Amino acid sequence: MTARPVHLGSLSELAARYLDGINAWNDPILQAEAERRLAENDVTAAMIAIKRARTERRPFTILEQALLQRAEDQVRRGVQPPALFKPIHKSGQRLHQTVLSLADDGEGHLDVTLRDPDHLDGVVVHHEVITRSGHDGLPNLAIAPYRMVDIRLNGILRLHAADDVPVSVYAGRPNYQVAAWDSADFRVWDVAEAYDADPITPSHVAAATASAAFANGVADVKFSFEGLTVSQAVDFMRRVRESVDRRDDQHLSTQFNLNRPLRNDRVPHGSDDKSVAIINQATDIARLAIAMTRAGGWDRVTIDSSSATIPSVPLIDLLGFAGLVSWVDEAHAAGIETYISGGMSSEHIELATCSGVDGVGIGYWIHHYDPVSRSVGPLDGDKVKQAIRVRNDAEASARGCAARLLARLHAESPGVQPGPDWGISHAELLRAVSLCDEEGLAPLVARARAIGFV
Repeated sequence: MTARPVHLGSLSELAARYLDGINAWNDPILQAEAERRLAENDVTAAMIAIKRARTERRPFTILEQALLQRAEDQVRRGVQPPALFKPIHKSGQRLHQTVLSLADDGEGHLDVTLRDPDHLDGVVVHHEVITRSGHDGLPNLAIAPYRMVDIRLNGILRLHAADDVPVSVYAGRPNYQVAAWDSADFRVWDVAEAYDADPITPSHVAAATASAAFANGVADVKFSFEGLTVSQAVDFMRRVRESVDRRDDQHLSTQFNLNRPLRNDRVPHGSDDKSVAIINQATDIARLAIAMTRAGGWDRVTIDSSSATIPSVPLIDLLGFAGLVSWVDEAHAAGIETYISGGMSSEHIELATCSGVDGVGIGYWIHHYDPVSRSVGPLDGDKVKQAIRVRNDAEASARGCAARLLARLHAESPGVQPGPDWGISHAELLRAVSLCDEEGLAPLVARARAIGFV
């Protein structure tokens, strides 16, 4: 009998009995599969080496360097990282209620974030490409700032992240079709017109993009909906949700810019009103974003304040702290995770943590900055550690604990009220958090800590 390939791994009794019975061990399909699994095993071994070196805070050995080089080459050829990855656990159920999402185009994470275990405490490695430069390398404000990431570089980030830290992707705005060259109606379409003409292509391309990232073991993929009407955005979400390949602990995130008006064309049930409302107030856009995300069946809602200026106006300045607390609580009551970004620095990390928001996107501030050329440089490891320290200090305060308590209440059971022995209602707790009433919050937090609720 022909020898069975040693790299096939485990087979079910049924499959092994069938292949034995027909003596198929030299079949080209099995030989190709053995080669693929051999390459996957190299990548798995390299991931273990990465974890050991990072945990032991040492450089790679010569053997580990050779193994890592082989594994990265395999990933660049399409071999997927190992299946085990770290998800972004749900609100109220994480060690840190507010996680810090560190944005970089990839190389900075390899050189800085993923080199030091002190950079990974309550952090998400966010893979995001932001540039307004054209093919000539010169800035061009007519170009959309967000680009799709290199999916192979994303695989290498996942290799280095192992199961120590979640990796997320910002895929930017979907690609929309334009009129055919031989069309009598060939002209420049806006986004809404292009989506009306063909919603299938952008939805399926987005689903394929997200599926590729999820296959790498990415925990979350985010898309922008800029240019779509409200009903189109909800339709897009539903189409992508039905077409994407992902696990239950891999999330889809929406992203809405509070500086960009929304065209609300959704018709109330039973109404004949076909009018379109222009929503341009930041608070109204933020609340509508929750409703849209829920209607589309996605998991996380992102609001941001990004703009053509560097840095952007901080998002918290647009909503106000009390407005942010209210928005987070409303989203959590609807079972939606929350994420904010735009112009964030250390002071905003503290406020965000005390609001109970699930994620804070930090990009510009954690990079080196050249004030002469006004250019953003590589990631700054000291700033990463400062951000983590500020978040940890804030969540240990009475205000931070109370914000976590609010999130925990929604996580335990949406709409649940604090226990009768706490002497406070959900509305009173929400108001105390919004007003930063540390004196009023202290006894409540002490009781919650005593019973292990926070």
